Amino acid sequence: MLRARFFEGAKPGRLVIAELAIVTALLSVGCDGGGTTTDAVTILMEFQGDSSAATKKYAGKTVRLQVEKVISSGKAGKELEFVTIQGQVGYVVVDATVKDPAEMEKALAIKLGEPAIFEGEPVAGMGEVRGMGALFLKSAKVMPK
Repeated sequence: MLRARFFEGAKPGRLVIAELAIVTALLSVGCDGGGTTTDAVTILMEFQGDSSAATKKYAGKTVRLQVEKVISSGKAGKELEFVTIQGQVGYVVVDATVKDPAEMEKALAIKLGEPAIFEGEPVAGMGEVRGMGALFLKSAKVMPK
């Protein structure tokens, strides 16, 4: 049950709206239709805290991340054999490498600025890329939200 707290001089309606927004944000981190999404910030912090432990923990495992918006995408590699697509969630940039040809076309079809779901194996995380943390996924699939 959500309870609003009223402080001297505070406007009651604003506190209720703020608390509802926080609860909604917290609930949306773990839910998306039929599947669950993982918090990109949590995974990034694991890699920043102990990279080797995080690498072992996520080896061969797929995570599902919801990004607020796609910020870049394009073909890459010597022969343009894969797609890299970046999405932003909070202060984290999720960089996904898509190698499956059918999935590459799906990833390239997502417009910049649109929300998306990224699925892949986390392989690294670092801080301060464009002033943000970066989380890298391999063997990824990307779909519109």
